[in-house]
Order: sequence, then structure tokens, then C-alpha cells
Amino acid sequence: MDSLTAILAKMEAPLVFASGDDRDRVSRVKNLEKVMISLVRELQAAILRDPPQPGKDESAGTAAALLGLFAGYDALAPGDKKERLAEALRHFSMLKSILLPPSPGGGTAPPMPETRGEGGSPDSLAQPVQFLKGVGPRIAQLLEKKQLSTIEDLLYFLPRRYEDRRRVLPIPETVPGLRQTIVGRVTHAEMRFYGRRKIFEAIFDDGRGILKGKWFKGREAFLRGTFKPGRRFILTGEIAGFPFEKEMIHPDFEVLYDDEDQLLHFKRIVPVYSETEGLHQKTLRRILWQVVRDFSPWIQSPIPEEVCRRRGLIEIREAVRQIHFPASDQEIEPYQEMSSDAHRRLIYDEFFFFQLGMALRKRGEGIEKGISFATEGRMFQKFQRLLPFALTPAQRRVIGEIQQDMASPRRMNRLL
Repeated sequence: MDSLTAILAKMEAPLVFASGDDRDRVSRVKNLEKVMISLVRELQAAILRDPPQPGKDESAGTAAALLGLFAGYDALAPGDKKERLAEALRHFSMLKSILLPPSPGGGTAPPMPETRGEGGSPDSLAQPVQFLKGVGPRIAQLLEKKQLSTIEDLLYFLPRRYEDRRRVLPIPETVPGLRQTIVGRVTHAEMRFYGRRKIFEAIFDDGRGILKGKWFKGREAFLRGTFKPGRRFILTGEIAGFPFEKEMIHPDFEVLYDDEDQLLHFKRIVPVYSETEGLHQKTLRRILWQVVRDFSPWIQSPIPEEVCRRRGLIEIREAVRQIHFPASDQEIEPYQEMSSDAHRRLIYDEFFFFQLGMALRKRGEGIEKGISFATEGRMFQKFQRLLPFALTPAQRRVIGEIQQDMASPRRMNRLL
């Protein structure tokens, strides 16, 4: 009978595949119930057969819970199957951590400094996003619209730009023509008419000065519902207007609540992600903060460490953490230009795998035979005679090279 390691490996493959980011995959995987129940029972027998060990009772209980999750699985609707798979992956990760503890010389990557996740494994990255605390079915659906189905998808969902909110200026100290950040409370908001043009205006007061926010576009109901008097906002945008009547046109904004941890949303370099309707920056930032904190220790890169050292590249886990939440002492310009050390590492990984794929393809072309074509037929000669001009020596040379390639059994790869 197989060992615990072999059985767990057999269980992992169908679990990870079925919970992949392909929307229809969960429906296309057939007989998963039968396969998983058989494997879990085999695992239970192996657990009972092995000598007593720490955590044996816990592993038996976790295996029993996993068995229950696949009872009646094949008859479930796709949405229910995804929920069961998310829970099954969680139990499977627990089983692996109990039954296969990391060996002293290697194995599972240790947690990195400055993280406070509750543990996991590289397999955790394949879990559906709905596994995350605070991500229910509605938010999971919104993330799915952006093709963010797994925790790994979220880790590589990179900010499209950054805002420097380390310095929040009093309104009187802002300078027209520069992009700056202020915090103020709404005192008044209304739709106003300038000729035939409707403009939504909100007045913000920070206790030292007044600034007017203007929106030429946007649904009135949304703007009125958002900018309610008394609410406190952080606004980032270019200051316009005269010294005593400053304004921002369509500023980036977020509501600030006095009872939340504001250090995530300002007084730091703040990541800004691409949004979808109903999924806003603060929600995305909270989700990404949790994901980076708890799951970045399990990121792995197959690029040898020696290659990374030779290229002066930072460690992959640190790159992902920095790219989402840069340290407060970092310069913002390299992040805005996507040229920071963190960006360089991820860009290098992308090019590395691109070049590796090209090399493998080229190697395959040397083995795989192409199709030989006859190139000196009557149609080609007729075509040449019909041309209203004489071919240049360079054109004749290139046509000859193409004819040689086409006549050869090797696959042709040519850009003319």
C-alpha cells in the first residue's frame, strides 16, 4: 500500500486542478467524488496503520471531515462545488502540515519576517479567493470579473500606480499646479448649473482651510450618496484655482472612518489597483494586505538563487511584499515608473520564463519534422512573369532562402 506521502500527492493533483481559475473546470471534472472518497479512505487506513505519532488524532479527524465534504459532491451545483473545494483544500493543507512536517534540510518554506499568517503551505496559493476571511460570494464574484480566482492570482494582481500619502498637507499650504493630498470633512454638497452644464460640487474643510471638489461626470445619485455632509475624506489630485478658492477636479478619494486602521490607506505610499464596479480601492487594499501578509511566505520561484544573486535581484517573496506595500522610506518615483527593485525582480521572472519557453520551443523544432513543399512549380514561374517590375537582387535572394526553407523538412520560422 502507498505511503502517506504518495497518497497525499495523489489527492493533491485532482484537488488543485478542479479548483483552478478556469470558470468551467469545476463542471468538467467528472467523478471527483468517487476518486477523492477512495483516496481519503486509503489515507485513513495508512494513518491507522502507522505507529502512534504527535497529531495522529487530529489528522484522523481532519481526514474524516474531508471525507464528509465529498459525500454527494458530484450532484452539487457548480457554485456549491466551488465552496466544497475551497473547504476541502483548507482541510488538505492542514493534513499536509500535520502528516508531512518540514524536514530540517529543506521542504516547506519558513514564514518570512514581518508576517503574522496562521500557517499554510505552497498549496495554499491554489485556494479559491472565497477561502479568505471577509471575502464572501459577492466579493468573490466581483474578483472573478477581473480573473482573480485564486490566492496566487491576487498576489500577482499588481498595482497600476501609487500615491504618496506620506505627507498630507493642510489646505492653505497646498500649491496650485501640483498633485497633492489633503484630508477634509464635507460641509456641503450639491449639483450646480454653469450655463447648461451640470457640475457636482462638494466643499471640504480641514479646520484650517476650504477646498472645493468638482465632478463633471458621474451619476448624481452616487455622488450625493457618497459625499454626505459630515463624512471625512482623503483626496488626492492636482490643485487648481486661486489661493483663496482652491479646488480639485475629479480627485481620487476615499472615505475615512475614525474607527479603522488608517495606516493602511494613508501616511504611506499607497497602492492603487484597477477597479471593477462595486469593488473599490479600500476593499481591494484590505484584501491584498491580508493576502500578502498571510500567503507571501509560500511563494516559490524555480529560478536558481545563484542566478538571482548574479543579477542583483531581490528575493521573490520580498519583491511581492514591496510591490504591493512599499516601505515608508522608499522613493516613490521608481514605483511609479515600474523600475523599483521589486518590479525588476518580477519583470526578470517574466522574461526568464518567456525566454525559457522560446528555447524549449526552438529545441522542439529541431526534433519535430515539418512538411517539405515543392517550390519550382509552373504557378510560381507564371506569377514571376506577371509581375510588372523586375525583382531586385535582394528580393531574389530572399525568395531563394524561403524556397530552401519550404523545401526542407525543418519547420520554417521567418519574418520578411
